[in-house]
Amino acid sequence: MVAAVSLQAQLAETIEVRITNVDVVVTDKAGKPVTGLTKDDFEIVEAGKQQPITNFYEIRDAAADAVPAVEGQTAAPASVAEVPQEVTRRRIVVFVDNFTIHPLSRNQAFEAVEKSLDTLLRPGDEAMIVFWQGTTHDLAPFTADRAALISRFRAASKKSGGGMTLEAMRSQIIEHASQMIADANSPARRKITHADAYSISLQNSRAFAENLYSVQNNLMDGLERTLSTLAGVPGKKALIFIGAELADTPGLELFHQIDGMYQQYIRDIRPAVLRESGRTLGAELRKVAQRANANGVTMYLVDAADRSRRSDPTEHMIDPGAAFVSETNTPMAMSTVAAITGGISVPGGRNFEKALGTIARDLSSYYSLGYRSPEGGEGNRRFQVRVKKPGLRVRSRSSYVARSGEDEIRDRVIANVFHDDVKSDFPIRVDAAAPEATDGGRFKVKLTITIPSTLTLIEQDDQLAGEFAVFFATGRPDGALSTVSKSVQAMKFPGDAREQVEAQKTFNYTATLLMQPGEQFVSVGVSDTLAGTAGFGRTKVTAQ
Repeated sequence: MVAAVSLQAQLAETIEVRITNVDVVVTDKAGKPVTGLTKDDFEIVEAGKQQPITNFYEIRDAAADAVPAVEGQTAAPASVAEVPQEVTRRRIVVFVDNFTIHPLSRNQAFEAVEKSLDTLLRPGDEAMIVFWQGTTHDLAPFTADRAALISRFRAASKKSGGGMTLEAMRSQIIEHASQMIADANSPARRKITHADAYSISLQNSRAFAENLYSVQNNLMDGLERTLSTLAGVPGKKALIFIGAELADTPGLELFHQIDGMYQQYIRDIRPAVLRESGRTLGAELRKVAQRANANGVTMYLVDAADRSRRSDPTEHMIDPGAAFVSETNTPMAMSTVAAITGGISVPGGRNFEKALGTIARDLSSYYSLGYRSPEGGEGNRRFQVRVKKPGLRVRSRSSYVARSGEDEIRDRVIANVFHDDVKSDFPIRVDAAAPEATDGGRFKVKLTITIPSTLTLIEQDDQLAGEFAVFFATGRPDGALSTVSKSVQAMKFPGDAREQVEAQKTFNYTATLLMQPGEQFVSVGVSDTLAGTAGFGRTKVTAQ
């Protein structure tokens, strides 16, 4: 066993070369893309040292309103390599938070996306729509069919949204506080003291904030799961988030409003930003951004809130502190996530088309750089991309996640549910037998997984020994996903059987899955434990 572990370490040391690829947007002071830069115009710094750039491509849209790096230049420099299709192919997720967005704003956003599809997607690109409902999400598969995408948006526009309910709850809490203040101020109908009224108003506000905090926590999980669908998939990957609430501290503006209403009656009210700091999503927002960086996804966040709807005709509604927090709580959080992932945060409101046009330009003019990451442990690794020409602005993700091999495989197994081109180091095939019904309403499905016989085998105690791990996940067309399960299988052969094993070409591994009824994709990943390589395959199963 000691020998096996030692050889595994040597193999991993020999074959593992981690290349970090990063997309870089360069603009002038006016925000226009800058074209015609070369590899020598960039530098990448990680761990305090400049890292050599191993690959470089410029992606340029000839129709874009751009500024050449060299005056008079109209074509890309001759030194720029032809860009492979796998680099330029776009995979775009449109993630709509239907729980917080007002239906009017949502439908305006949908109309704008429809009009922008021709600029967001080019031939060969794919998009997926995720419709978040608060605790669950409705997900359509990736498709290049624009008509199918438009149909999806139009069907979603007929659903009810949660934004109206949130605004009604806010208004009810404020109206109730206003009525209690009036009761406390009136000698004729004084039924409550200002202190008791303030305590009740805080309780109501906390109930609202805790509910919103729970929903937003679920949203973070939903975003992370969605980002995992893009793991190991080549090309330009972007997630466009359209929503009205993504605050660092959910409900903070409501506490400011209540404090403002009572401050002339209650002395020494502790600032809400300190008092209510237990419900913060800062760490969860950074986790989402890091998951995006781990999977090479740039996040674009569209603030779809029309905060003028939060105004109230009563004199108590106008509070400068509440107005400031309302205008900054979500936008600042969105900007933070966008900055970490190299994207941008843009206001939607009544100008969604302009916001999407800005995003489309971003996707059409950028540079793709790659460098060999320094050796080090797992975790979040920060780097910085700089451009040597003065007066230019650079935007890219600021970190990548050096992850364990198993974590990467689990994400790729999820991505493999939705894509047929997840990168494999070796081919595998997955075949499913006819599903068999069980007494519990579920189905047993026997899988046969065909694996090449070239998996790594080492000599150990007069035997050839190896090990592989099989990872399974299932997913329905509506986006419902199972957890990823894992099974480890040891291999042992006589020490003189290497030629026979290799001549066999393939092994078969069988497993039985329990599945819910309906149509599902079964995604399988096989990891060669000693070599650190993996192959992926999938099959569709319909259990009725």
